[in-house]
Amino acid sequence: ILSVKVWGYVISLILFLDENSIRDADIFPSSPEIERGSTLKLFCVLGKRYTPHRNASHIIWKLNHELVPWEDYDIVNETVSSITFHNFTYSKAHVKCFTKYLGKEQLLVHTEVKTGCK
Repeated sequence: ILSVKVWGYVISLILFLDENSIRDADIFPSSPEIERGSTLKLFCVLGKRYTPHRNASHIIWKLNHELVPWEDYDIVNETVSSITFHNFTYSKAHVKCFTKYLGKEQLLVHTEVKTGCK
């Protein structure tokens, strides 16, 4: 009986740790390298910590500290926002995904984009 209780505790602990090991957000693709002048599409995926209190409509994007216009956003579903940059010509750039909560920006995830010559 004791071993059954211990085993049950271990399983519960594993499930708890696995549930809480999910990152707050992810960005795909991570650290992309693209051809200079091509189109770049990135996805920001909210983790379980943020749902149901916030969703993809709360996500904002920045390119090298500059806010990306809302017209370039696409809400894929409740937890995923994407951004598309056409004719991407930066040799290296930082793209960041934030959420806006209580009037403040909170960084979710970021990536560095590198381009090569055509």
